[in-house]
Amino acid sequence: MLLSVHGIDALHAALDEIGLGSMIEEGGSALVKINLAHPPRPGHPRTDPELLAEMIRYASRLGARCAIAEGADGFLMQNLEHIGLGGVVEEYGVQVVDLDLEDVDCVDVNGEEHYLPRCLKDYAVRIGMPATSKRSGATFSNNIKLFVGAVPRRMYQEGEPVHGRPRVHVDLQKSVVNIYRAVMAYAPFVFL
Repeated sequence: MLLSVHGIDALHAALDEIGLGSMIEEGGSALVKINLAHPPRPGHPRTDPELLAEMIRYASRLGARCAIAEGADGFLMQNLEHIGLGGVVEEYGVQVVDLDLEDVDCVDVNGEEHYLPRCLKDYAVRIGMPATSKRSGATFSNNIKLFVGAVPRRMYQEGEPVHGRPRVHVDLQKSVVNIYRAVMAYAPFVFL
């Protein structure tokens, strides 16, 4: 589903229309998974800071305990400050959860082991806010990468540690499907 909104009030109304507001109110907590492993660079879009700030305000207005999550090798707060969101995080008491540093549980899917952060179970509502870039009046979103970014890098290395998750790329299609299946078995979610 693609919703087009113009302005903050329209955004909040659209989120209410798809049922997100009532889910947040009922659950009392929201984890927002973003794409900000490192600050934005040309050609490497990241989660839009204005949209993220509005999502925090929206969840907070509904009385939810709110957290931002991303695997950033321990640099998530610095990355948020770099894009100008340090004040918003502080003002709304947002928890910053670096998924690369979290405790994990192993989930076996079709003979492939995947490691999921335990914190996925700590929030009633999990919101995916992937990399975005404004192109021709639309927002481009990379939701598949968002799933892969939920697993800690340290558990997906091959040989010498690198920034990415090389073990996922051995059979990329199989791994992406199995990460999705692992998440659905471990901490299922619904699509709105």
